Amino acid sequence: MSDRFRAESSEIEQAFLASEDCHHVTQYTVPYAPHVDGCVVSLWDAWNRFLREVVLLSCSDTTIGSRGGLYTPTMKRNEEEVLNYLSVNAGRLGVRVVEREPNWYNVTQLAAITLELGLANSSQIIGAVGVSSIELGNAGTIVNPIEDIRTVRNFIAHKTKTNLIKVRRLAQLSASEHVHSYLWSKTVGGVGRFSEWVTAMCVVADAVCF
Repeated sequence: MSDRFRAESSEIEQAFLASEDCHHVTQYTVPYAPHVDGCVVSLWDAWNRFLREVVLLSCSDTTIGSRGGLYTPTMKRNEEEVLNYLSVNAGRLGVRVVEREPNWYNVTQLAAITLELGLANSSQIIGAVGVSSIELGNAGTIVNPIEDIRTVRNFIAHKTKTNLIKVRRLAQLSASEHVHSYLWSKTVGGVGRFSEWVTAMCVVADAVCF
């Protein structure tokens, strides 16, 4: 399953890398490039769909991890049954549900969901997603970027003053710098930040599916 996420995120990364000279809209407080924005939103969306698929597949039947481990839920449920169950029990679980869909990215809520649904691989999923640092091989170890990605995505989707302040604080941008300079900036390993995000998320996705 993580292979599909890797393939999709790789395509998103290629689209991002091809957008270096794309047009910027200049009539907002800070310039922004719709193509670059779309890449960030697409990456975030792909991540949430991946987590959703992992949970629903783990509920449906016995699954096999990449290391050969067998995971059987305490009760098998199909997608409709899972979403209905979460909608009915959202308040008790402390889970926010919109149109029957929870915030799959939220580690605390994801933990409550996987435990409530009796997933045998719950600790595997939560341990992987909630890890504080990620080993990138020769590139070294970085802080889990998931929350940073969410901060940037929220600003892109909702360009409010509050979200602008949050993303400027995260990226340490001056008033004259636009957010996309942060996405193109080189990390300690010399890799562009967006590409580093993609690599890190793929590492986590692989760990989720162990």
